[in-house]
Amino acid sequence: MPNPNIGYNYQGRDGELRFLDKSQSGQGAAGTPWGYIAHFEELNLAMQFRPRPQEFPRLDRERLNDYVHTQLGSDEPLFDGFDVTFGARLSSLETNGLLQFVGVKYMGQGEAVASAWNVKGTPAVGLVSTKGRAKTGDGLYGGGITDGRGSIVVLPAFADPKKVAVDVETGWAKRDASQFFGLRLKEVMFDPGAQRVTESADFVTIAMTGRCYGGVDDITTFSRAMDVLTSTVMGTSISS
Repeated sequence: MPNPNIGYNYQGRDGELRFLDKSQSGQGAAGTPWGYIAHFEELNLAMQFRPRPQEFPRLDRERLNDYVHTQLGSDEPLFDGFDVTFGARLSSLETNGLLQFVGVKYMGQGEAVASAWNVKGTPAVGLVSTKGRAKTGDGLYGGGITDGRGSIVVLPAFADPKKVAVDVETGWAKRDASQFFGLRLKEVMFDPGAQRVTESADFVTIAMTGRCYGGVDDITTFSRAMDVLTSTVMGTSISS
């Protein structure tokens, strides 16, 4: 779980969480992924900064002179990703579909038949994990992360074929409604054992923890996607 004293801690009101896969839905234009919308009344988002690789000083025969240099350490901190948590009060009671879309029931074997990763049978061929998104030409935006030497590297797929990742977009208008604030988190895996949904008569609260392996982008609009529940195009602005 992210350290509350390190990284980002955002609070938003009256916005949306959107979860996207990497497929090209048959109903949409090429590159249009399947998506799931969760409307929230309140949101608390916490995530860490991605650490950079360590550097180690190397002296010239124990002497500080013009030949000293630093040696780059392991890129493991970049490869391992970082934690992100969402705590939200939702205005929608459709939580079963949410857990299906992020792969919790598929990975956790919660369904009687878990051979396909989808939401209530859509899409029939299954959703596509965003883990390992190519740098270009692999959907609406690029994937990969910057390594310790400044090059963009594509992340590998999970070794466990049952593990899946989604991209997460969240956005809300600022209090005076003058500006949209949003983030896109790429290649996020939600471990089945780290999610909690609490329902009451009036609202639903979720506490979700994911591991973000990809990049984080600031966004001013949502990505075009097909709503997995209705098979209609999701708009790029906050829906009513």
